[in-house]
Amino acid sequence: MKTKIKDAQYLMNRAEQLLNASGDMLSRAEHLRDFHSQYLLFGNFKRATKLMNDIDTCERGAKRLYQSYLNTLTKIQEL
Repeated sequence: MKTKIKDAQYLMNRAEQLLNASGDMLSRAEHLRDFHSQYLLFGNFKRATKLMNDIDTCERGAKRLYQSYLNTLTKIQEL
C-alpha cells in the first residue's frame, strides 16, 4: 500500500511539472509571436521566418508535454 501511495505522489508531482512546462512553452510561443509581428512590421523577413519556426517548435513541444501530462494522469487512475 505504501508503494502505491509513493507512486501516486511521484506521478502527481510529475504531472504538475509537465503541465507547468506545457504552459511555459505556450507562453513562450505567444511572446515570440509578438516579436514576429514586430519583425514583419519593420521588414526583417529573414528573422521573422526563423521566429515562425521557433513558434512552431514551441507549440509542438507544448502539445507533446500536455499529452504526456494526460498519460501520467491515466497512470495515476490505473493505480
